[in-house]
Parts: sequence; structure tokens; C-alpha cells
Amino acid sequence: MVKTLLIAITLLGCRQARWQDSEPSKERLIKRALSAIEDRDALALKKIMITEQDFRNYIWPELPAKKNNAPYDYIWSQMAMKSGLGIENIMNTLGGIKMTFRDCAFEDSMESYSGFTIYSGAIVRVEGQQDLERKLRVFGSIVERAGEFKILSYR
Repeated sequence: MVKTLLIAITLLGCRQARWQDSEPSKERLIKRALSAIEDRDALALKKIMITEQDFRNYIWPELPAKKNNAPYDYIWSQMAMKSGLGIENIMNTLGGIKMTFRDCAFEDSMESYSGFTIYSGAIVRVEGQQDLERKLRVFGSIVERAGEFKILSYR
């Protein structure tokens, strides 16, 4: 019994912590963001973005900026500021508009690191009112870790 309990505790300790408010695919994450945009819910957009704690614990240690001794506080504050402005712009230009997800491509790089992958330059094709198709460039990057996806930044 004690041996079984120790094995269970050990296995739980080895499992990566889940990210809160993540999605199991890029597509589901984007659909969730489109729903938040339609609902004019900026807080919902912030919830699906990586938190500062997760950025500090999982992303930052592997980034070239860290390895080049760039100051963490500066990098995080710039990313947070740009994403905040991006969310504001998204709400001002697209908030309240119903959009149906069609597909997504990434015009920039896909960078794999130890433990996560960053997909940059998302181009999201949606169908809106009167069946008009649009290409949105509102997500800067999406990050995937252990099969969980979050927004890394907004444009």
C-alpha cells in the first residue's frame, strides 16, 4: 500500500502542470478568441493569454533573449504592453462582430524549444456578415506546451 502510494506521488510529481484556460488545439483556441471578440469580452482574451508566471517559469528560461542576458522585466513589460494595446485595438475594430472560423496559417516561423513550440504570425481566415471572408492578423504568437495552447501575444 505504501509502495503504491509512493509510486503515485512520484508519477504525479513528474507530470507537467496544466496551464489554466488553455485549449487542446490552435483551432479551438482561436475559436474561443473569436467568441470573446464577438462578445466584446477583453477579459476573456486576457484569460487565454499566457500569464506572467507561466511565461517566467516555462517560456523565458529557453528564449534567446534570456540567454543573451536581456532583462526579464523589460521583455515581459513590452510584450504585455503590446498585447494590451492589441486587445484594445481588436475590441475597437472587431468587437461585437460575429465571425466563423475557417482556417489558420502561420506566415512567420515555428520555433521549437525544450518543452514548448511558438507559432508566429497567425493569419486567421474567417467568414463574417453577408458571408464576407476576411483574413485577420490579430494574434502575434501562439504557444504550445504538452498539447496545450495559449496566446503568447496579440498584435
